[in-house]
Amino acid sequence: MKRFRAACLVLLAALALPADTRAQVRLWVDAFGSTAQPPADVIGDASTYGIGGLRLEWLTPRSHLETSVQAGTGAGDAGRWLDAELFGFRHWTLGPSTIVVEGEALLLRYSRPFRYSAGNIGLKPRIISGLNGIDLELFGGGSIGHWSAAHTVEADGDLHLLQIGTAANVPVGPATFRLSLSTTRATNGADDGWYREAETSLTASHGAYQALLAAQLQRHGGENEFGFALTVQREVFRSARIHASVARTVRDPQLGTPAQLGFTLGVRVPLLARNGFRSAVTPVAEVLGATQGGRRVRFTVRASASRHVQLVGSFTDWQPTAMRKNGECWTAVLTVPAGSHQFAFLLDGETWFVPEDAPGVVDDGFGRRNATLLVS
Repeated sequence: MKRFRAACLVLLAALALPADTRAQVRLWVDAFGSTAQPPADVIGDASTYGIGGLRLEWLTPRSHLETSVQAGTGAGDAGRWLDAELFGFRHWTLGPSTIVVEGEALLLRYSRPFRYSAGNIGLKPRIISGLNGIDLELFGGGSIGHWSAAHTVEADGDLHLLQIGTAANVPVGPATFRLSLSTTRATNGADDGWYREAETSLTASHGAYQALLAAQLQRHGGENEFGFALTVQREVFRSARIHASVARTVRDPQLGTPAQLGFTLGVRVPLLARNGFRSAVTPVAEVLGATQGGRRVRFTVRASASRHVQLVGSFTDWQPTAMRKNGECWTAVLTVPAGSHQFAFLLDGETWFVPEDAPGVVDDGFGRRNATLLVS
């Protein structure tokens, strides 16, 4: 089992770390306050916690690796824990579709007032295809892990999860509507069995603001449970972000954590950044960082002879968005929601332009070509 988990970690790193060393690296400092139950429900009542940590992102146009370490603590016997997470994905374009392989790993250690620990690792393949402006998605995956606890009696058990589902992402003006259906078989030591879920969400951005509104219906053990989330994020000075949310979760199939209502307020501040692929061949779709509405992306195209250049894409509902000239290049920064997107450049209001070296160039079926951008 240990060798298998080690092999999964190696595979995860291989998926996330590209051979191209011109990656963008960003280090963030997180500081949050939260009123909720702690991870894994080792304390019965909600309490107020302070949470702090570091988050490191490694980004290229085709892959993403993110690792974080966070510590949480509350007053008195409210609890104290440390968790480390690793997430990565890599994608490939296959005709009009995009194949994505995601991987994740989690280590959680609860140290007060008693000990609890859990760890798991998993893989999740997805295939995304566009149809009449709608991104259709088929996904599956699984994870394995182990948990142990020391209450009055020492106990431990395995964590197993298998999942299959489908989703649709529909652009609605400047927002994106998502509907997903999934079925999960989970062994978590707390509430094993089948979980069936339907989830809808609406993400939108306006200027420096990003917002997420989501609702979730879960059926497990013959009972229905309803959850919701409202999150607002605002970008402030030097890419720092203020984050506020209220959410009622449903039961977590992975760890068995029961539903709860929680409030969170915090800030994420960039500590350092290295933009290794900023000067790469154009056009460039450069991910600047994560937001609740998706990812902030800088688009760049070299078109020195053009009087004006516009960006068009599925994330703008194919409405032209003005770009700003900077030397020989034109740039624009937009918040792009999760999913597989196609885009191109409009030169002087009449020429549809996609260079040969653009990522994932495909025919749109109408005699034109588009580039492909995946946001996860």
